[in-house]
Amino acid sequence: MKYLFAVVLVLLLIASVAVHQGMPDQGEVPTLRWATEQGEVREGQRRVFDSWIKKQHADDPKNFPLFNVQIDPANNRNDKLIIQGVAGVASDLFSGSRGGFRSFQSIGLLEDITDVAKAKGFSYSETYPPLYWEITRNGRQYGYPMNVTVPLFITNARAFRQFGVETPKNGAEWTIEEFEALGVKYVTAARQELGRRAYFVDKYEPLVLRRSFGLATFNETGTRSVLDDPRYVHTLKLLHRWTHDLNIMPTSGEAEAIAGAGLQNFVNGVYGMIYDGSWWLEALRPNTGRFNQVVHGFSDGDMIGVPPPKPAGPEGMTNTILRTRVCSIYAGGKHRDLAAVFMQYLASDDYSKELVTTPDSLPPNPHMTDPANPESELFYRPVRMQDGKNVLQYEWQINPVFVHAVWEWAVGTNYSDFVLPDVVSRIETLAIKDMIANRRTPEQTATLIHEGLQAEIAKTINADPRARAKYDELRALQQKIDERRAAGQKVPVAWLQDPFYQRYYLHRGWAEGEARINVPVERRYKK
Repeated sequence: MKYLFAVVLVLLLIASVAVHQGMPDQGEVPTLRWATEQGEVREGQRRVFDSWIKKQHADDPKNFPLFNVQIDPANNRNDKLIIQGVAGVASDLFSGSRGGFRSFQSIGLLEDITDVAKAKGFSYSETYPPLYWEITRNGRQYGYPMNVTVPLFITNARAFRQFGVETPKNGAEWTIEEFEALGVKYVTAARQELGRRAYFVDKYEPLVLRRSFGLATFNETGTRSVLDDPRYVHTLKLLHRWTHDLNIMPTSGEAEAIAGAGLQNFVNGVYGMIYDGSWWLEALRPNTGRFNQVVHGFSDGDMIGVPPPKPAGPEGMTNTILRTRVCSIYAGGKHRDLAAVFMQYLASDDYSKELVTTPDSLPPNPHMTDPANPESELFYRPVRMQDGKNVLQYEWQINPVFVHAVWEWAVGTNYSDFVLPDVVSRIETLAIKDMIANRRTPEQTATLIHEGLQAEIAKTINADPRARAKYDELRALQQKIDERRAAGQKVPVAWLQDPFYQRYYLHRGWAEGEARINVPVERRYKK
């Protein structure tokens, strides 16, 4: 079997080299290949780049040489990029999510852009502070965000009114107890009105739920799973209760049964709330060409956004997940200097303007959502006139909540240097799916996940002496953190290797210093 795998790997490598060497030149100027998905959104961003680079070149030809960017969807897979990257023939620009970014960086495929990013205006200081953790490793920058997603419970306020149920307050924090009570009222009224099964929410992210109780996935240094904590069992019991006992959330089977009419189910109130990012709003926009069109008739006040709830009491903290697609420069590319110019484009107002008019999530440049910027109206108050009516006015209430969320509530994934994010997701997702199907109890599920993550950490540090050295260093730091906590002393924020812990420790008064995640309102936008 191992020889068969080796043969397949060699054949893939030969094919990858042949494909790249056989790609035609796009003209006299250089062509950079961008490994990303194909689609109208990316094509639109590439077209805007064409006009942007011509405009910059006209003003400053020395620093903005002309070049083309070609979307390379055929090689937009992590396994292909790794094979090609090791062979020295990967695309000039990578784009990917958290798992891909950390995998690529860990094996040296990504260019360290810290210095050039500061010089050319696309450093981590030019985007939202929580994104620092998503585009850096060990204090060095390896990418720039292409977009920003902060899911909220997108709420069909019209359905709540139709069913005679109190509507959550737009953008307001609330408790898990309030969430549960309102969910029961909603499904009771909706099922009576619709004559069919209905649900309060479509899903709930386990990480977000347990973080609201002050629990992440790993400890403060990423050296140990903390999912043997009783709070994790409690959150799993809540997920099971909401799915089976109260049925305010569908089982996977129930969700799959009505998945084909997902948009229509939201419009009709079968789902009262959908947990997703602002990109999802495009699905409701008329004539986008990307989704099956749904006639919804939403108007002003019909759609609002609320964050995931928190438990009552001082331990509770509102949070949502922060996600991004990261664009990085291939360290072995021949045009790394031109790739850095493309990164400047991603930080430009032109690119952000394209994102907010699509919409494809929040723009990475906060300037486009700064209320002092007149062009921010493109995001906050979009306009599309049909028959003398603005058919996008229903977005006006929810859009400011997405911006508030990225500053106030959003925290990235809880990472460990010793377990890849995709492995964490696979272990937890499969185990929770079995729990919801009543194949395991919440207690058994928590034990299975915790032991699985611990085994992954052990496997990593036993296989790599460098990982073992890093682990020992972080364990020593963890001991210092634990000693301070046991003595009732505050912990320096810089010791906390995870954004969630930085925010939560400050929330509880357990830390001293300034985090890279909490930014006072008066300092959110550059003057």
